[in-house]
Amino acid sequence: VNYAIQNFADIYFDFNPPIRTNTAVRTVGEVALALHSDDLNSFTLYPVPAREMLTIRLAEAPDNTTAVICIYDISGRLVQTHSMQEQTKSVSVSNLDSGPYVIEVTQQNGSKQSKRLIITN
Repeated sequence: VNYAIQNFADIYFDFNPPIRTNTAVRTVGEVALALHSDDLNSFTLYPVPAREMLTIRLAEAPDNTTAVICIYDISGRLVQTHSMQEQTKSVSVSNLDSGPYVIEVTQQNGSKQSKRLIITN
């Protein structure tokens, strides 16, 4: 379901009548997050909720490959990307606003796993 939000602004210069901007339209959709039972144990996150650092631990170490870590905000916007060549990686989340996020780990073979994450700064 998509929602269209329309808005405009009135800009005032001194005591003159306002100048109205063009109407802007922002369409907002739902963020789809599908978690499958086999995905739940493919990696772990700690601490949750995270404050400054977040540690991601894969269930199995990548075999000479690189996994990609993507962190999305609740609107689906990509806010951080990291590469992971080891079984455990710590990333800084201190620059992220408090709130819910989705973290997605993509293996080089194309498999993707997602989990929900809470940031409290």
